[in-house]
Amino acid sequence: MLEIKGVGEGTVAALLGESGDLNKYETGKHLISFIGFDLKQCSSGEHKGKMRISKCGSHRTIRFLT
Repeated sequence: MLEIKGVGEGTVAALLGESGDLNKYETGKHLISFIGFDLKQCSSGEHKGKMRISKCGSHRTIRFLT
């Protein structure tokens, strides 16, 4: 995680502390969903909206990452 540009030791520590044991997540998608950074699309009928970050997750973790 530290190799990602803009991510420091404090951010990684906060993310790991908030998410707990990483073995409880079956896939990386489950962890991303817990954090609240999974994608959602606002669409209705034939209209396809833009893909956006859902931000439905752990509010404390989102605060660390934004």
